[in-house]
Amino acid sequence: VNGILLVCQKVKHLDTPINLGSNNPIKIKNLVKKIHKLANSKSVLSIGAIKYRPNEIWQMQAENKFVTQTLGWKQSVSFDEGLNKSIKWYKIFENRYEEQIK
Repeated sequence: VNGILLVCQKVKHLDTPINLGSNNPIKIKNLVKKIHKLANSKSVLSIGAIKYRPNEIWQMQAENKFVTQTLGWKQSVSFDEGLNKSIKWYKIFENRYEEQIK
């Protein structure tokens, strides 16, 4: 949240995406498995069950050079801690939005 607030305070005109993150790549498969585990999901993952598309994205990385070098932002929450907080928030509020999702 501190990164979002910093960007809102310091950046007047956005003409490019601004990434806030650890700058460490993570494979999509590993991200899915991590979320599945942290959420204590009982569902069965079927990674690879569908044929991969030629332009499939295999990993993601939040390239944060702008916020770290220009704005002086530093990551203060680890990736796992942020995922845990996001999952907890979702579980608290999921019923509030359930009807809107349907």
